[in-house]
Amino acid sequence: MQIMLLNDTGLVSHVGCQGVSDAHARMLGRAGHHVTQRYFIGQVGRFRDADAKRGLRRVLADDDFMRRLNAVDAVVVNGEGTIHHAAGTEYLNVLAAAHKLRKATLLVNCVLEGTEGFDHVFRAIDDIVVRDSRSARWLEARGRRPRVIPDSFVEAQFDPQPILDLAGQVPVTDWHHERDADTGAASLRFLRHPQPLRAFFLPLMCGNIAPHWRHVPATMKTAPAVVTGRHHGVYCAVLAGVPFVALSSNTHKVAGLLEDVPELMAFLDPPSIADAVAAARGRPDAFRRLEDMILGQRPLATFSLLGTTPDGAGETREIARLSRDVEAASGGLPADLAYRIQRRSAETGQA
Repeated sequence: MQIMLLNDTGLVSHVGCQGVSDAHARMLGRAGHHVTQRYFIGQVGRFRDADAKRGLRRVLADDDFMRRLNAVDAVVVNGEGTIHHAAGTEYLNVLAAAHKLRKATLLVNCVLEGTEGFDHVFRAIDDIVVRDSRSARWLEARGRRPRVIPDSFVEAQFDPQPILDLAGQVPVTDWHHERDADTGAASLRFLRHPQPLRAFFLPLMCGNIAPHWRHVPATMKTAPAVVTGRHHGVYCAVLAGVPFVALSSNTHKVAGLLEDVPELMAFLDPPSIADAVAAARGRPDAFRRLEDMILGQRPLATFSLLGTTPDGAGETREIARLSRDVEAASGGLPADLAYRIQRRSAETGQA
């Protein structure tokens, strides 16, 4: 199939974003599909509108975009960290337009929370894949049952070589900026006073680290535990096979994941991170259950609606296409700088 993929995160200097972009290219390529139209995060901001009817009209009135939409068989939106608290409406408006044209429509890899006025769009989308139980319940309350599948991140190609040996130190990742006052403050306290273990700051959204994203799970594997305020920090720890203490992000995505192994909820936003790290290291069975629940679903069935046409060269082709598209979209700038410029343009209505 000829695919239009929206909200590709390949321009973002974030370990998770890089991994998801890589994974989607690989999964679609292996299934024999071609991403002939790729829109990176922020590139369709002109369609953002909380009024679903007006938003649909915006899409339908854009002749160039409609020409591109008519040229594909299916529209896939990567919902990664986007469609929540009234954000991401541009993607729902595009999906509504694609449905009107009778294109196959998929909303995948998403968290859903606090987005009102689009219930009819959610019900019309051909397939919706969420990553956590709370998102599933949120959508079910609106008359639509999604599939729950782990984050696409686990299908990325990782490197077994660590960047460095943490030698018993506990890596502490960064956190979402909206949680500076609680998650951020707690992380900083632990970094300053981590006794009895030493701590090491390992941000996941960082221009110096993101280019080495493939090595991050292997690096965490050299640690006794992980402390993270990032959803993909949890996934990196799962891939590494090490216990973790999770701190809340800007949505319910972390809690929605952990509640499927109820014992792990004790390691979400604990009163004392140091005590929680010690306790987590003593509960390997609980973390193994989460690991089995996530990794046991590989290969992920995220794109099963599109069908499969075995293509031995497909994965290589789509990874090469992603690389070319990133280079073209960045215009010679560092990828994350290009992303920030596009994001600012979208927010000011200039995209």
